Amino acid sequence: MTSLGLTCVVALHDLTLASTYCDRIALLRDGRLEVAGTPQEVLTAARIEDVYGVDCDLLSHPRTGRHVVALTHRGGHRVRSSTT
Repeated sequence: MTSLGLTCVVALHDLTLASTYCDRIALLRDGRLEVAGTPQEVLTAARIEDVYGVDCDLLSHPRTGRHVVALTHRGGHRVRSSTT
């Protein structure tokens, strides 16, 4: 798209998919911009835990080097709910 001089805006909830196909991404918290930048800048395990309340590991895709976000379950882990 960039080579054509075009911009595409898409809303994704799959962070691995966003990392794979997007040059720049933005994370929202409660509908407000939390951070924007390249996937490598934005997607850190600490930030994903802070914004979404989930524990994850970031792996490097063997061919592209882009982030693969792997959610992890560790004993006693809690998922933050907006209703509590």
